[in-house]
Amino acid sequence: MQSLASYIKKKFSENASKARSSAGATAWRLGPEGKMKLTLPEFAHLCRTTSNPAQELRYAFDLYDQDKNGLISSSELHLVLNRLGIKCSVDDCVKMIRSVDSDGDGNVNFQEFEKMMSNKLANGSGS
Repeated sequence: MQSLASYIKKKFSENASKARSSAGATAWRLGPEGKMKLTLPEFAHLCRTTSNPAQELRYAFDLYDQDKNGLISSSELHLVLNRLGIKCSVDDCVKMIRSVDSDGDGNVNFQEFEKMMSNKLANGSGS
């Protein structure tokens, strides 16, 4: 099973590349139908923020934090991964969350997400 950090970094990079290469008014964003779509203002924002790693990280976190409560739950992770075409069980998502959940609340907060991504990049395994 792929680690949460590796998967998120890979998918975010793929989607950012698609957004940057799009010439139309709509690029990509996760919508209710499971496709990545962006409005033109969101596309402009993405282009501006992709040069700042801290903002890229926040954008990636926010993509998974569907209810915008500052936490990524196993159900949110399951929903997003399945919308992206990655079929996994809720139990798989619970395990992924547990592997980075340092405070034991069953969710990934931004600090845990940031630490996980920083560790992956420092270890050279960010893809």
